Amino acid sequence: MYDPDTLKAELAVQRNVTPGDLASRQTFRDFVVNVQQFRGYLAMLGSKHVVTMLHTPGVYYSISTSTKTYQGRVLAFIGDRRLTKEPTPVCLPTTKAWDWHSGKAVTDYAKLAAFFENDANGDTLWTPSATDGTQEDIAVPYLLAIPSVLVDLLRNQGPAPTPYEVLGTIDTFLSSNTDSDAGDWELLRQWCLVASQTGAGQTPKSKLSLETTPVTIDDDDFDKWVGTRLDVSFGPRPMLAATTSSHQATTTSSPAAEYIALTKMFAANMLQLSQNIVSQAGTATPGGGSDTALANGKGFDQDQIAKLKDVCGVRTAANIPAIWSIIQASKGRSYDTYRAHLSKSMDTWARANHIELDKSVHFDSKFFEELVALRFNPGGPVVHYQSAARGMSMLACRSMSAVEAEMSRDWEEAAAHTKNTRSLEDMLKATRKKTATPAGTYSELKLNIGTYCGLLWALFGDNCDYFKELLKLYRVLDRQECFAIREAYTKEVCAHITWAILDDGRSFFGQTVVAADFAPGARGPKAISYLESITDAVRNANLVQRATFPREWMTTAIADNPYLKPPAGPPPSDWEAPPPGGTPGGPQLHNPRNPKKTDVRHPKIKQLMDPYLKRYNGYVNLADILTSSGKRMADLPKLPQYTSAKGDTFICWNSALGTCYQGKRCRYLRGHLKPGDATDAFADATLECISKGVLYYTNLPAGSPDSPGKKRKAAGGEGAGSP
Repeated sequence: MYDPDTLKAELAVQRNVTPGDLASRQTFRDFVVNVQQFRGYLAMLGSKHVVTMLHTPGVYYSISTSTKTYQGRVLAFIGDRRLTKEPTPVCLPTTKAWDWHSGKAVTDYAKLAAFFENDANGDTLWTPSATDGTQEDIAVPYLLAIPSVLVDLLRNQGPAPTPYEVLGTIDTFLSSNTDSDAGDWELLRQWCLVASQTGAGQTPKSKLSLETTPVTIDDDDFDKWVGTRLDVSFGPRPMLAATTSSHQATTTSSPAAEYIALTKMFAANMLQLSQNIVSQAGTATPGGGSDTALANGKGFDQDQIAKLKDVCGVRTAANIPAIWSIIQASKGRSYDTYRAHLSKSMDTWARANHIELDKSVHFDSKFFEELVALRFNPGGPVVHYQSAARGMSMLACRSMSAVEAEMSRDWEEAAAHTKNTRSLEDMLKATRKKTATPAGTYSELKLNIGTYCGLLWALFGDNCDYFKELLKLYRVLDRQECFAIREAYTKEVCAHITWAILDDGRSFFGQTVVAADFAPGARGPKAISYLESITDAVRNANLVQRATFPREWMTTAIADNPYLKPPAGPPPSDWEAPPPGGTPGGPQLHNPRNPKKTDVRHPKIKQLMDPYLKRYNGYVNLADILTSSGKRMADLPKLPQYTSAKGDTFICWNSALGTCYQGKRCRYLRGHLKPGDATDAFADATLECISKGVLYYTNLPAGSPDSPGKKRKAAGGEGAGSP
């Protein structure tokens, strides 16, 4: 049974694409390669007369030289996933796969039916003749997105169908499901009509023929990418049942369960070899649970174990993830072992939850030093820019290039050799870790959060409250409505979200606990995450304000954005600052002989501009405001009574936004607004044009350096009345 609303939404995905609009087609492509659920697509490959169903398209990236041919290309799959066989990957055409055929074709469905009712034509394509009617222009995509219900119907029919047979399947479904709107299916029906035809005198190929390339390479990274991509759509790969003797049952287990079991076994073996632990059961711990390898070992004391219980959200050491037993057994020195276990555990979790991880993350030695010492908050319970990347930080999960990772390993090796010969200054330099830049786009932010979730799960398990709340944020970002507004997740928005996550992490890991907090009858875990409070802001791509947000990230975002630049210097030399005590609508005139002017601004403009005027002493720099808003003078609205016969506006924007101090000398004196001239529509259009720049300069941090430059006249008056 299908859901009518879901079916309608699936059919609308491609129907709303504008064929002649490159941006519209690109948006559809972005949706296709980023969607997490299984989606099916039909195509006419090569000279085949039957349709081919493609699924799970995705963009392939790798640093391997053996697969550089497919770098950045969209790969899709043909076939189903079986116990002993994976679907076949194929490389789609870079451009044609997302284009639409806009040529001529016969649009008479009756003529099509008449041709294929002849059984002799079942294995061919239809080449219309002059008697089959006039060919008309018709636009259909080369790659057709189909709903899930049609995928099921076609798979149940057996061999690959012809386009005419697909058309028959659609018509049969519509006749038996009257609640489905036939208009929603029209694009699919037209596609079947055009795909069945070929041009006269041409190679017998469909009008919608696509040329794909089978991907036949032997590379471990590529195989891992294929497995991850298919896991996202299909779920974990079916496992062959383990065959045992007749006295044992045939069993299967999930990869996650197998890995956890093997990890615990490995930890126990290491403990037996390195610490000669003969028995790990029998007595009770102060926390109220049975003894474990972690509780009995010599690496962590009871207060440190209490700290781990707190952040893991458990009451007994037996429920702390097994990697801490491995850390204790190896005395905290086997960083490569920790990397291998973290990578494997994170990968297992990601596959089980269909979450993509950043494959270029490298955890350096400093990360493990602080991890082993349980210094999750090296900078204290409040996040600071200088220490934001240290300890248990989301920035530790940012991408690192192959060169950077290699340099990090070289540094670790050199540091180990010079550990006993370094000076105090060298030691202090080693502790200063460069703060990584935050994610700057929607995709980077989502990838960073997903990777950090995997790290938290590997270290602290399912019961960690910080992990659970962060995973909820990932699920929010993974929603279709967030993907649809992904352009709204600007560099500044992503930086604020990242900082809020770091801030909550410092609070979460900053709780002080001792072994007595887990004694029988005690309160137990105290670490609580408050990330739920930012869910709505994340969902709507709003700025998440935090008092400690670093100026370094703010200035970085401004420097990278051509529309966000500091004010272009002090007011011009002839600018006369108004005396103190000016009115809220703008400072009073400096000349006491002039009468007090009436504020002619619209209330909405007044509300926006007053804080700006107060901060900049009544000085309006309209040029910089427009630049910061990404607008030009020509984008400003007009008023009919202040527009010339040629269509040029002569509004004095100093008077419209604040106060014009030019008086009768103003070049645009006749453009000084009168009370009531500024309409609601004019005010709304003005705010739409300048609000971004005004708010930027109003909220600019105190002490931001002014860019040196030429002094220029105030915006408005003689320089701003006309584009």
